[in-house]
Amino acid sequence: MSIFIPSKINVGYQNRTDTYTGKLAYIIYYDERGKLRKETSWQNWRDKKIPNNEYENVPTEGFVLNKKVGGYKSDWNFRQSYSRIYDPRGFEFEITIDNLLWILECCSSIKGKGLEGEFVYGFAGKDLILVPVDSPDYQKFITQSKAIQDNLFVKGSELVVGVTYKSRDDTEYIYLGRYDYYKKEENYFIKKFVGSLYSPRYEDVGWEYPLDDSWQTDISYKPKTYRFRYKNMGRYYWFAEICTSYYSGEKYYRISPTKSVSKRFFRAESNHQDKYSELYEKMIKLETFSPIKYSESKLIYIPFDIFEQQCKKLQNDEKNDTMGVSVYNDNYGIERYTGLSYNKQKANFCRNGTDFSTIKEAYDNLKPCFVKHFLENGETLIEGYNYGYEE
Repeated sequence: MSIFIPSKINVGYQNRTDTYTGKLAYIIYYDERGKLRKETSWQNWRDKKIPNNEYENVPTEGFVLNKKVGGYKSDWNFRQSYSRIYDPRGFEFEITIDNLLWILECCSSIKGKGLEGEFVYGFAGKDLILVPVDSPDYQKFITQSKAIQDNLFVKGSELVVGVTYKSRDDTEYIYLGRYDYYKKEENYFIKKFVGSLYSPRYEDVGWEYPLDDSWQTDISYKPKTYRFRYKNMGRYYWFAEICTSYYSGEKYYRISPTKSVSKRFFRAESNHQDKYSELYEKMIKLETFSPIKYSESKLIYIPFDIFEQQCKKLQNDEKNDTMGVSVYNDNYGIERYTGLSYNKQKANFCRNGTDFSTIKEAYDNLKPCFVKHFLENGETLIEGYNYGYEE
């Protein structure tokens, strides 16, 4: 989570009888350019008869936890649960339950005395966050917010290949260089439904865009009804985004090109230069980096001995009962969404409800294959399962 802590806040009010102070507050802030964020909705919400207040956003103590509000549903309208907080400057405001739980992880709430410690206001996107100064991440938020306010963003000309940079949302990126970016465009054959529910019928309309030599057939994807081409979008900044798997918690890398880096990145403290060569190799194999030469793409059938070896691995695998297999269809191209499973009790294979008593029978019926594409830069791209075989 990344939280921006502004130097100044602006507080508007409504008269509310369900508050202890009689005033409920809507708090917005001045960004690094001195512009009030969310000003329009703030102006529409607040009672203009009540003067607003501007405060320096400095650590302040004396906040009190008041009560929960919301958490009910009326017809289609759902009111999210919030918690009311008293600000010692004489107003109340609302924070989310998630924010409250985070606060209570960092400090205590004493009945009649309020929340222990000092707090500042922060913003995570459009959401108001009350930030405890005793939070382990407080200093990090302050440092990053000051960098934003002081305009310490890294310029495109200052980027160094292999160096790690951090975005405003605290995500790390490894810079890979500046190269052309190719956007893949598609053109498909349109059919119009002219029948009825009981007598479905389609009428040919034609291609979405007029066909010319620039549109190419991809044998791996709907070759009869789709055409593709690439458009050079110019020079982009190419990064590898450092991601974390939701399921395993492990790190992985996603190639992420962007047209502009204006006010986006700071230099990070961590270093991942040892990953640069691996990530560069991953980048140059992308069709957005170097277009596919569709006229040279090849449909390659897996030799029986390679397929047999893979099936025997499946038979002896105690954990998995399915392996990936791709077959070719004249209408759809490479199909690989349903795997080949092995039933240990029946000692047979099955795909899409069809049983095969032997590996040879499965091989003869499925004709396992893959498509090998050639990129303009000489790299290759595999569509389908090839089990390490490339002909």
